[in-house]
This record gives sequence, C-alpha cells and structure tokens, in this order.
Amino acid sequence: MEGTTPEALAAGQLSPSLPFVRREAVRLLTAEYSDEAAASEAIASGFRAVYAATQASVDQAVLSRTITTTQQLYRSNVFPVMKVTWGTYIDNLGHTTSNGCFRCHDGSHVSSSGKAIEADCAYCHDQP
Repeated sequence: MEGTTPEALAAGQLSPSLPFVRREAVRLLTAEYSDEAAASEAIASGFRAVYAATQASVDQAVLSRTITTTQQLYRSNVFPVMKVTWGTYIDNLGHTTSNGCFRCHDGSHVSSSGKAIEADCAYCHDQP
C-alpha cells in the first residue's frame, strides 16, 4: 500500500464506489486521537457512521477494506510522540518542490549522542 489517499484510491484500496470516500478518509486521518488504538476504533466507527444511512447499498467488503486501508494509512503516517500528524510533511517525492528527504537527512539533524541521520538513500529505502 502506498502512503497517501490518492495512491490508495488509484490502487483500489479506497473504493470510489463509496460516496466521498477520500474526503471521509482525510477527515478521519486528520482528527486528533489519544493513541493508535483510539484512532483505529474512531476510523472504523467513523466510516460505519457515515455509510450507515446507505448500509443496504454499501458493499460491506468494500467498506471493510476501506477501514483497514485508512487505519494502515494512519499507522504509516501519524506519529503523535514525534508530533507528526497527517499532513505535517508535504509529499516530497521527486525533490522538485522541496528538500525532500534532505529536510532531515542533511547532516545537521543529530541524535543526543551527536550522530547525524545518514544521507545514503539505502538507509531508508533498502531497510527490510
């Protein structure tokens, strides 16, 4: 799965057969939650509430896949301890409109022990 709602839509993981699915996913992804478990539950209940009125016409397998995909998007993109929320960082693919990876991998971001984040692309992209 990719890391954005447009990519999830393009991959068929968020179904356009659900009215306003992207809007609802972004609404649920941008809400504040106390922890990952609370987010997971709120995402599930949020989608179910939105589509409850049309329950008969909503494919439950599609709704379930949408919930699971949105929960995974949350787990992959939101890190409250690090103060990283949905949308904190712009899409940095291609490095044409921003510093991309080098906003953090620039040699000046160091740990408490003084070690800088490596700038080698393999550091992030080749890890298992």
